[in-house]
Amino acid sequence: MIGMEESKVFTEVRGTIGYMDPEYMSNAKLTCGSDIYSFGIVILQLLSGQKVIELDLDARDQITRKVVL
Repeated sequence: MIGMEESKVFTEVRGTIGYMDPEYMSNAKLTCGSDIYSFGIVILQLLSGQKVIELDLDARDQITRKVVL
């Protein structure tokens, strides 16, 4: 863990797809809104009893093909 006096800079976006704030994915800057978005996704899952996003390998390939083409 990083102590309160220390800092760490990450140069790439890190997180779990479906839980990451779309704004964070585009500009790589975390805000309080990023936490609220992720918390909202967790609450939505708890209330609905369903996963918010399910990506299997085939779906991931299809998404990649759509973006590339």
